[in-house]
Amino acid sequence: MANFKYKSIDEEGQRVNGTIVADNIEDLDLQLRKVKLELISAKQIDENTFLKSTGIRALSRKEKIIFTFQLGQLLNAGVPLLEGLADLRDSFPEVHIQALLSALLESIEGGESLSVAMNKFPASFDSVYVNLIEVGEQSGELDKVLQELEEMLKWQDELRAQTKQIIMYPAIIGGIMILAFVVLMISVVPQMLSFMSQFDSELPFYTVALLAVSDFMQNYWYVVLIMPAIVIVAVKYAAHKSYSFRYILDKYKLKLWLVGPIMQKIKLARFSNNFALMYKAGITVLESLKVSKGLLGNVVLEQAIDEAHEKISEGEMISVAIANTNVFPPLVVRMFKIGETSGELDVSLKNVKYYFDREVKEALATIEPVLQPALILFLALILIWILAAVFGPIYDTIGTLR
Repeated sequence: MANFKYKSIDEEGQRVNGTIVADNIEDLDLQLRKVKLELISAKQIDENTFLKSTGIRALSRKEKIIFTFQLGQLLNAGVPLLEGLADLRDSFPEVHIQALLSALLESIEGGESLSVAMNKFPASFDSVYVNLIEVGEQSGELDKVLQELEEMLKWQDELRAQTKQIIMYPAIIGGIMILAFVVLMISVVPQMLSFMSQFDSELPFYTVALLAVSDFMQNYWYVVLIMPAIVIVAVKYAAHKSYSFRYILDKYKLKLWLVGPIMQKIKLARFSNNFALMYKAGITVLESLKVSKGLLGNVVLEQAIDEAHEKISEGEMISVAIANTNVFPPLVVRMFKIGETSGELDVSLKNVKYYFDREVKEALATIEPVLQPALILFLALILIWILAAVFGPIYDTIGTLR
């Protein structure tokens, strides 16, 4: 699918310009003919230009949850899809949501399904969402699928909120500590330089180190400010250009002290939750693996799922293939095996989701109690270093005078 900006005329000879999503120029011409427009010219445009021209931007998580909930309620009440989308469009005050729903209505009225229409807006509806909508349309249970999607989106939103809440405190404390250290190095320590230079005795190494750090920060403060940004941009660029570098980087992320294992559990929890939802909706195991893999956001885990996908396609049992990835805990592998043996894989996958959900919440709950004393210890070490560097030479000089 590609985005096109077109010029056309209607039956009365009036010029009609707009933007549309189509496979190619032939498909574009066919779509315009369905609405009695004659194509004059068209050119392909990028995603940002397309969204700006239509007034559509990506739905936020909250907006997506509200939309999914309300559409599911309307369909469950027996309201036809087109009427439900029209009612939602008129009820949302946000212009970009109205534009999005108008685009969906236009596509459906042109003969497309809801899933095909949503697939034109990947920033708002990812592949998991679109695939599940398609399954709901084919099975005639779109309202139930929307309810499942609502629960999934709420779960993901709660997980993000809990993660932010726990990380916020250490981030604030860490920022204050860095700011205090910079102020000490630039303002306080230099005032003691002239006083310490009067000492005849040789300064200890920790005092020399403190003075060196202070001198560097005074003369090259701009380097201290821009270096983090430069490093981040350089790492992102290298990861984008080199797959091997990105693989090493993602592998390192999973091994970071305290944070790495928790991030791995969060990613696997999201993967398992979406895999369970898609399998329950009737999507095949291989397709569920393929689509859910895109939610991991880590090439090490994605490669492991690719290997499992290949083994399963060759006839290997799901539990064996999953176990050989070495990224899923033994209990999860056991649940896959039980599901295969009993023929109720969807039921077992619910237990997998519960296991990961509990593991992630417990892991997140341990971050703050561990980080608080670690930050306090780090701050104490810095203060001890500064006090020892400043007062150590003074006490040595006083002892010499005695």
